[in-house]
Amino acid sequence: MLEDYSFLLNILAGIFLGSAQMIYILQVIKKSVKPSVITWSGWSILVGVALLSQIIEFGWNWTLVGHLFSALGCTFIALFALLSKNYTIYKKDWVYLLLGVSCILLYVISSNALLTTLFVILADFILGIPTFIKAIKNPVTEKSKGWNIAIISWILTILTCYQKELIYFLFPFYCLFFNMFMSYFTSGRRIRKVELS
Repeated sequence: MLEDYSFLLNILAGIFLGSAQMIYILQVIKKSVKPSVITWSGWSILVGVALLSQIIEFGWNWTLVGHLFSALGCTFIALFALLSKNYTIYKKDWVYLLLGVSCILLYVISSNALLTTLFVILADFILGIPTFIKAIKNPVTEKSKGWNIAIISWILTILTCYQKELIYFLFPFYCLFFNMFMSYFTSGRRIRKVELS
């Protein structure tokens, strides 16, 4: 039954993810969020590598729409942050970037799409540490409705992975949990709690 609607669900997932990213980009331009440009640039490269490796090994599949929108969105968020001169870069961010690049090198050595996806998830998590820290310590700098909208996108993507290989589930599940984390730590209630402490 879900397979009959896979194309439609993936297009909807792409629309939700694109909307979430557009909201975040507008918030970057308005300077209501201040992204870590190294994190978003690293995510752009990593998701692009994972997407390319899966396409090379398995061919195009509509469940990859989320990967495609994610790679493009991360690229545009990093570019708009740079162009608007509204971003953060801390010395420790370079360490996370180096660790993320190490995961890409592991992929080059292995040339296996499953390993690439696992390395990308690990590297993505490592690159996300500056954003996690900002969300925990100063949640207002990462407050965005985009996190909630992205949750819907990744749920739709996961639904379309039904009866597919494990590799198609891994990145969407990771992204779902990442966005849930960001949504929780940047919620209005959490921001008030941090401001009161």
